[in-house]
Amino acid sequence: MTRTCGSAQVVWAVLWTSIYGAAVSAFSCPSVYIPARTIVIEGASCSFWVKEGRWRSEEGRTLALYKQRCNSKTPYVVSVSSPAENIFAWTEDSYWYLGRRIRLKDCEQHYRASVEEFILRQKGASKKVMLQYFIKDRLEKKVLASSGQDRVNDPHLWFKDVNGTVIATARGVSDDSNTTQLRKWSICSTGNLQVVFGNSSRSWLALPQNRWMILLTLTVKALRDASRGTDGVVHYNECQAAHWTMVLGVPMFIVTGVVYMVYLGTKCSKSLATNISRRYSTASAIA
Repeated sequence: MTRTCGSAQVVWAVLWTSIYGAAVSAFSCPSVYIPARTIVIEGASCSFWVKEGRWRSEEGRTLALYKQRCNSKTPYVVSVSSPAENIFAWTEDSYWYLGRRIRLKDCEQHYRASVEEFILRQKGASKKVMLQYFIKDRLEKKVLASSGQDRVNDPHLWFKDVNGTVIATARGVSDDSNTTQLRKWSICSTGNLQVVFGNSSRSWLALPQNRWMILLTLTVKALRDASRGTDGVVHYNECQAAHWTMVLGVPMFIVTGVVYMVYLGTKCSKSLATNISRRYSTASAIA
């Protein structure tokens, strides 16, 4: 059964490429072909200025690098590049009336897909807060995949296609053996995210050349979860602090420095003028 499903996926990939190959070749961005079923999203650094890591195989081979520059003009943008650091994908965040929309773009700023994040709050005594994601096409009309309704900061997530077949399953893998509660998991501190792609889905997202969209969606979610509150909202975080430090702090520091230099210059000028006046008065008295 596994061989049959695997062969069907390969045939589907070849058929898709032959039909839509002309459209894909129009993009000159580096391609990322991910045939491996198991991928690990690994965090390397979550400093004040940058959050970065890599996508790797189970054997440890680097497949791609991701980075979020908190000191840039757009601190929420996550870029993905090849191991040679050639960027091939970006994200673009925006608010909308039900939550957060994350657009996935290639290196030439062409939209490839969009991700909608819903924050669901249950009524009643439990008042549970759940998250659900929908991946749509580049026109934001057709749903390509959807996730289950998962608890906030729960590192277990799956995506299914429109037929209900699992495309990929993600789970948090903690580096700390003492970490027993899911809410303590974080890609920035306690572990990685292991993603396993199924071999039965015929979704466009299941193809090896398009799996990066699932991985990028999960990467953005993991980074957002690092600053997400129990109410499901991503609150003020280090990236915002770094961004506003650059936007407001640096100009204020420069202005303060200029004002101080002008003050010193004015003070020195007055002191010099006073000394010259005194010397002139003394010389006149002697004469």
